[in-house]
Amino acid sequence: MRRRHFVLGCFLASYIVTARTILVLAPHPDDAALYASGVIYAAHQRGDVVKIAFLTNGDFYTDIDDHYVERGLKLEEETVASMAELGPQAEDLLFLGYGDTTTEFIYHRKDETSVVTSPAGVSATYAQYGLNRQSFHETVFGSPAPYVRGNIRADFRKILEIHRPDEIFATHLVDENPDHAGVYLFLYDALVAFSRTEMGKFYNPAVYCGIVHAPNESDWPQKPGSQSKPFARPKYLELTARRPGF
Repeated sequence: MRRRHFVLGCFLASYIVTARTILVLAPHPDDAALYASGVIYAAHQRGDVVKIAFLTNGDFYTDIDDHYVERGLKLEEETVASMAELGPQAEDLLFLGYGDTTTEFIYHRKDETSVVTSPAGVSATYAQYGLNRQSFHETVFGSPAPYVRGNIRADFRKILEIHRPDEIFATHLVDENPDHAGVYLFLYDALVAFSRTEMGKFYNPAVYCGIVHAPNESDWPQKPGSQSKPFARPKYLELTARRPGF
C-alpha cells in the first residue's frame, strides 16, 4: 500500500492517462462534495470509473422532530442529484446506511454481537437511492445489516473485492468527527484483511487521506485569499492523540 496523505484542497498527485477506478469514501452524504468534489469531477472528465461509498445517511441532525429516517433519505436523494452534477450517476453511489455518529463507537466497542441503535432510532442499514435503491449490504448479502462491527468490516472489504480501486480517497483518523475517523479505521482494517487473501495479496492501491474537521480548530479552513493557494495547515494537526496507520 503506497503511503500518501493530503490536506483538504491539496491534491497534488500526478495522474496516468489510462482509465482507472477511483473510490471516494464519505462518512456522511455531504462529505464527498466537501472534500473530494475536484477529485470526482476531474476523474470523471478523464474517463475514470468513479465509485462513491457513503458510510452513514447523516440522519441524526434534523430540524424536523423525530423524522430522522425521512431526513436521511432526503439527504440520499439530494446527494444523487449533486453527484450527477460532477459526473457519477446513481448506480455509482453506494449507500451503506449505518448509524450517524455511531461508527467510531462501533469500531472500538468490545461487544461485537449486540446490535447498536443509532441516535436516530435505527439499528440496521437502509437506503432508497443509489445502487439498486437499497443499502449496499442488501445488494451484496441479500438483507439489511444490523449495526455491528463485523458488518461494516464486511461491507468495506466487499467494496475492495468488487471494485479493486486504483486510488482511494478517505477522511483521516485525525478528523475530529467520529464518523470521519470511523471511515479511516474501517478502511485500514479492510485493506489489511484483503491483503492477506489470495485475491488481494498483490493489491496495492494509492490511499489519500484528508480532513474536513480539523482537530481543536472549529473555524478551519479559513479562505486562503486566492483560489490558487492551498488552505493553511491546521494548527494542531501534529498534537492530536490520534496517529495515522497508512
